[in-house]
Amino acid sequence: QQAIQDASCEVDISILTGDFYHEGGSRVFAEHIRNKNSIPSAIFAFNDAMALGVLDVLHDIPEKVPEVVQVVGFDNNEIAQYIGLSTVGFPMQQIGEEATRLAAKRIKKRNGEPVTVTMGTSLIARKTTL
Repeated sequence: QQAIQDASCEVDISILTGDFYHEGGSRVFAEHIRNKNSIPSAIFAFNDAMALGVLDVLHDIPEKVPEVVQVVGFDNNEIAQYIGLSTVGFPMQQIGEEATRLAAKRIKKRNGEPVTVTMGTSLIARKTTL
């Protein structure tokens, strides 16, 4: 939301909640468009599985992706690569290595101090965005 405020543009943001699976993405998005009686111009899903559920609903309507509505997932799984879903990728191996290093350090020093680690992400634009 801060990025939208910084961009000085008016945007109607809806945050939908559901489980983290394909069916959850389908269900909450279908309910949302029924209640709003409109299709958003862009959807950012919690993960690629939920984005796939959104795409299924859009396919059933049918709506044009990406001309009318753009869809982005998060985690860059194999299905996203196969179907051309735009997504946000993140360094899974680096996350695992860092988690292991931090766990070993905590065990060795018996130090329970919380640590914040920041890692980069990247937008991987494919067929579901312009």
